[in-house]
Amino acid sequence: MFLEYVKEVRPDLSDGSQRAYSTQLGKVASANYMKESVTPLFFIQRLANKSVRDKTLSFITDTVDSLQSKNMRLSAVKVILIANKPHLEEGKYRRLLDSINTMGKGYRESINEKNGMNLLTEKEEEAFKTTWEEIAEYASSYHSINPTSDRDWIMLNLVLNNYEEKDGIKYNVLLRTVEYAGLHIWNYRKKPPNDHKNYIWIPKRSLYIQHSKTTGGIKAYANGVTREQIPNKTYPIREELILKIMEYIKHNKLKHTQPLFYGEIDYHQLSANLFGKIFKRLLTPLNPHLTIGMVRKIYSNRPLPELNQLVDHTMETESAFYKKKTKMDYTLNPIEIDFV
Repeated sequence: MFLEYVKEVRPDLSDGSQRAYSTQLGKVASANYMKESVTPLFFIQRLANKSVRDKTLSFITDTVDSLQSKNMRLSAVKVILIANKPHLEEGKYRRLLDSINTMGKGYRESINEKNGMNLLTEKEEEAFKTTWEEIAEYASSYHSINPTSDRDWIMLNLVLNNYEEKDGIKYNVLLRTVEYAGLHIWNYRKKPPNDHKNYIWIPKRSLYIQHSKTTGGIKAYANGVTREQIPNKTYPIREELILKIMEYIKHNKLKHTQPLFYGEIDYHQLSANLFGKIFKRLLTPLNPHLTIGMVRKIYSNRPLPELNQLVDHTMETESAFYKKKTKMDYTLNPIEIDFV
């Protein structure tokens, strides 16, 4: 219910951030018994009044468990608060803003401390029992008699077996769910349009990514610094894989600019959520914990020292979120843990 308003007051945010904030604002409104037709001004006035009695802002954060979700809710509310500053009493505006900043700082510090330890969760421990080599081999040899078998093979191998090889080392392109699910076919040699879509650029043998966490919009840092992200990124597709994809396109009579991946029931383009569910289901016989996020972590924890930029995150992100330690590692070598 807040999406258009968030787009209006924060056009600098990426489409994904705008939608995520809108979703969280709707949940906050629902938790505080506000109707779907509530205006942003009434919404923030109600929260500002409540903050007089509750500086912990539990009425905003208590219905979610994760620290990341709590912090996102505060950030979303802050968008509405700042946009409506001229319409609020100065004292109430300042009180709510100070409470958001204080609570948000606490959540972020807790998140960073927890991530700095990088301990394996129970699900990660189970997932990490399967090696990257086993996952890649499973995808390469995948076959079924389902009508979607060719689509499923390409989904698995575009994620798990797309790599460049240099000096005997394979460097995988390993992106996020949204970047694969939204792929459209582009058959011209000229680059795709600036339309915030992702493309499989057939003549260039590459992925042309415009809609992702790291392209477009503004990147905000914890210290208040912001920077504009580049509008697009390209990633290579190995020759064997692109030939299989071209056969798939021809066999399924897919046309230029059409989506690459479709569902089997209504033949609509796969959403990121459905793509992720299918990917996990296809890998379940190997290990039931293998989501795209999980295989990215397994890949980053292989016994290789180099950072692979084709996974689209920085060395700092690699260290803070992907490189994992067991509880035994932390007990034996606590000084080696870097806190962000």
